[in-house]
Order: sequence, then C-alpha cells, then structure tokens
Amino acid sequence: METQKMSAFLRELRKERGLTQEQAAEELFVSSKTLSRWETGATIPDLETLMKLAEYYKVDIKELIDGERREPDEDPAVQQQSSLQAVAEYGSQREKRSVKQAVLRVLIVFLVLAGIYAFFRIREVVRELNEERGGFATGKIVEYFPKEEDGSQKLRIDRDFEQIIIRVMPDARIGDDVKPRLDAQEEGVFVRIWISYTKRDIHRAEKKGETFVYPAYMVFTWKNVY
Repeated sequence: METQKMSAFLRELRKERGLTQEQAAEELFVSSKTLSRWETGATIPDLETLMKLAEYYKVDIKELIDGERREPDEDPAVQQQSSLQAVAEYGSQREKRSVKQAVLRVLIVFLVLAGIYAFFRIREVVRELNEERGGFATGKIVEYFPKEEDGSQKLRIDRDFEQIIIRVMPDARIGDDVKPRLDAQEEGVFVRIWISYTKRDIHRAEKKGETFVYPAYMVFTWKNVY
C-alpha cells in the first residue's frame, strides 16, 4: 500500500465528482479536516471507513487501496480474490502503522517529561550551587600565611585529620583572646571559625586546579595546647 498514491486517488475521485472537501466531508459525515488528512496522506482511514469511501466513489476497494483503476477485462473471480487479499494487507499494514504511531506518541510524551524533569533538575542544581552555606569549623592552626594587602589573613587549619585553608576576612569578628595570638602567629592554637561559602565557589576553584580557601567571618579561641 502506497499511502501517497491512495491519498492522491481519493483527491482525484472527489474532484471527478466536482465536490469541494467541505461538500464531500458533509456527505461522508466526517469533518473537512479529517478528509483533508486522508487526501494528503497524513492519516489513513480505517477499514470500515475505506469500504464506505469505495462505495461512495463507486470504485472497488482494491482500486482505492492501490490508488489506481484496474483493467476492466480482469476476471471477476480474480478481482474478488485480489480485493480480499488487498483488504487483508491493508488491515495488517494499518495496524502496524497504528502501533508505530502509538510508540511515537509514547516516545514524544517521554521526551517531554524528560525535558521537564531535566529543566527542574538543572534549576535545582543551580539553586544548590548558589545556596549560601555556613557553619563552624574547629581545629588547630598549623600554618600562618603572610597578611594580604587588605588586612586579611590566611590560616591552615588541621580539622578532623583534614587540613583546610581559611581566610580571615578584614571585617571578621575576632575574639579579644584570639587577635594577639594571631598577630604573634602562635603555634598550637585551637580556634572555632564561622565560614560561609557556596558549592559554586568550591567547584570554580577545583576547575582551576586551586585549593579552595574558606572565607572566615568569626574567629574564637577554643583552647590552647602546648
């Protein structure tokens, strides 16, 4: 079955009767949109409708399926046999087409849902990356770095068997008992530090191959060990 050939034949049969799509659709009790889709090959009618079309246009159903008129001198028995075979093949091919269309619809729905999920997931990831995170880090100062021009101070902290670098911001709140020890760069000072950062800050540093430096906004002495 050639869909385009059949659709062209349907269009030809309608024009032979001098009918517009609207007129033919009204007589066939279908919408003009449905008839237009049959005549363009966008869809094909079911077997029952195809039989009604063959009766309406006064053609054999095989001629409708083949999209062309057959030889008038063909043996009637052969005509009947070929018509039955054409109907069987049409039904089988239409069923296959329906299955393909159903699979395509499911695939489209899946892709749409996947796109919606991806959109919201990406938005959630972005939100998590930009979310401000904060908390206390407690550990022993193991290294002092030279002071920056803006007055900030980098410290390496031994925190739970993991060393991190923090940067005491210029406007950080520093406990009265901590500042002189930091200025003197005393060893073995345990501090409790409030750090604030985002995951994006960490990823940006990792992407550059750098060690992330945690901004510190409060520093207090926890205890002193000698």
